[in-house]
Amino acid sequence: TSKCPSREQFKEVSKMLTKANKNAARMIVKIVITVMIVMIVLACLCVCSIYIWFTYTSKWKYNVENFEVFQEDFQTVADFCLENVEKNPEIIYFNLSGNNTIYCGTKSDAQEMDVSNDIINSFRNIEHAFPDSDAKLDVIYCADGAVYFTTHNGLYSVIYSPTSKPTTLSGGNTEADTKKITDDWYHAVKK
Repeated sequence: TSKCPSREQFKEVSKMLTKANKNAARMIVKIVITVMIVMIVLACLCVCSIYIWFTYTSKWKYNVENFEVFQEDFQTVADFCLENVEKNPEIIYFNLSGNNTIYCGTKSDAQEMDVSNDIINSFRNIEHAFPDSDAKLDVIYCADGAVYFTTHNGLYSVIYSPTSKPTTLSGGNTEADTKKITDDWYHAVKK
């Protein structure tokens, strides 16, 4: 025959169940809080990663990545530009047209230059150093003894500056963040 539990036994079992429920509830609260903290930390890490990627990677996305492949051509063109500016200090920019003609420009006009095929080839080779379709080489500016190979979007330049670290994007008023590539050569992006 089965016996019914006594009232005392029932109270004792009830106390044990209540204590177990309280312990289980505490454990569940601890687990929920731990999971929430982990999720908050992971969310913060994701936000920080996105911020770092966006501000650093996208900022320098137009960099000429294989500068050393084109360095000789860059140097040839920089020397050519500086020599011509020395002869005529009014020259402020150089540009290569689609028909292999190099133009030099002053504040008031531009004129065609008679140059060797080696110079034209170096200009053409440098165009290949700017592979991003959003940032093709546009104009080469000269200012204060530096040469600025500037993209058409105005956000990036490769700069030859043998005297000091450049602080502007194209020798004008646009401030730039710069990174050294090698001696006298810099990447620059618009601040």
